[in-house]
Amino acid sequence: MTPTLKPLHSDLLRQEMTEAVSKYKDDSFVRLSLGREVKLTEDIVSQETTIECILQHESQGAKNLIPIKSSGHGPVNALCSAMIEVFKKDYTFTSKLNLIEFKIDTLRTRTRLRTDAPVSTTFIVAVENRSPLSFRSESTSIVEASMSSVLQMFELYINMSKTLDKVQRLMDDYAKRNRGDLYTKSMSDLARMISCTCYNS
Repeated sequence: MTPTLKPLHSDLLRQEMTEAVSKYKDDSFVRLSLGREVKLTEDIVSQETTIECILQHESQGAKNLIPIKSSGHGPVNALCSAMIEVFKKDYTFTSKLNLIEFKIDTLRTRTRLRTDAPVSTTFIVAVENRSPLSFRSESTSIVEASMSSVLQMFELYINMSKTLDKVQRLMDDYAKRNRGDLYTKSMSDLARMISCTCYNS
């Protein structure tokens, strides 16, 4: 029987942010994924992991392939470090991310040895002291599930930054046209997102 993971408040907030972003989404928003091959090298003495892969960045109908090579204390730290390096010039949140919790849950088993059990990885992160969001992924590979959660995290925060910029432009337009009804709705969406992330400086 598959255990049910109870939704956290940070799960509900992440869903709320995803829905807010979807309201304003256009072809400038991004989709992130990794290429098929991911090379990990572990030094068990220094406990350092090096990751080599291709980051696929899709936006405005174009796909950019970004070679990544980065080291860190474990594959998650190595990938996060690489992602921050790629996006830090364009997105302020990258320098303010805090990992609050990282956990792994076993979901179910098919063999007596239970060595093939799929797992769920959960990242709970926050930008500075703002409300945290959860990102979950499932796989029989802990590494794959972890990396998927990292990609979800960066993709949502990047698109939240784009949404904030877009909503601000819309509000300026609504103010000029005396559309108080639309201005108020947009202000509500803006306030919700600001509770979880920050403006680009």
